[in-house]
Amino acid sequence: KLTYIKRVIVHPAFHNISFVEAEKLMANMEPGEVIVRPSSKGADHLTVTWKVADNICQHIDVREEGKENAFSLGQSLWIGSEEFEDLDEIIARHINPMASYVRDIFAFKYYKDTDGGLRDKAEDI
Repeated sequence: KLTYIKRVIVHPAFHNISFVEAEKLMANMEPGEVIVRPSSKGADHLTVTWKVADNICQHIDVREEGKENAFSLGQSLWIGSEEFEDLDEIIARHINPMASYVRDIFAFKYYKDTDGGLRDKAEDI
């Protein structure tokens, strides 16, 4: 069953795929890489999925306003109370800084990997 509305959005990161398909595609991508996809919340939402680390993805809800039609991209994009003009701005101002912080954490001398945050692995440290 299709849980999203196919969209006509021209952007290199955009794919008309589901949550499950996005996570499968992310498995072969590098941390910090992004997939923009339709949202199951409806035609006035998108989901930005980015790879935090192996087996960890964050799915961010993006609300669209000022749409010409149900299939096009909104004139303004919102993550919470923050407004963005386009998908490139979301990637540059929202995703890239978070990905940079994650890289800094992984590079920190006291960082210990816990296989994606598994509690028993963390308690063994």
